[in-house]
Amino acid sequence: MTIIHRRDTLRADKIEQEKMFKNKKIHFEWDSVVDEFLLKNEPLELTGLRLRNVKTDELKDLRFDGVFVAVGYTPNTAIFRRYLNLDEKGYIITEKGCCKTNIEGIFAAGDVSNPQFHQAILAAGSGCLAALQAEQFLTD
Repeated sequence: MTIIHRRDTLRADKIEQEKMFKNKKIHFEWDSVVDEFLLKNEPLELTGLRLRNVKTDELKDLRFDGVFVAVGYTPNTAIFRRYLNLDEKGYIITEKGCCKTNIEGIFAAGDVSNPQFHQAILAAGSGCLAALQAEQFLTD
């Protein structure tokens, strides 16, 4: 797992930070932001991310096949606007009562698709729903 963070320190609880720093499965990309999602078009598939160091402006491509975006209370969805239907405020539009987007096999959960409530427990619940729907999609 790689955590991409735009600063060189975390604001998380110190005990949680220590747990993350000790975990050999977690790697940090400090002072970095996602500059671009690297995609293959047919079928639409994530192949990686292009990161930009906010201090040096250096670009770095890394291979990834899955991403969770979590930044503040403004939906950080502009990178998806060419592919997914967004509302006027930038939230990803999903089918009523589920996490399906306008692209088959792509699901949205949490604060990027819920303009009304911004609470961790709701995001976790919709993340679970998206995971179950993705599992169903893969088995159908």
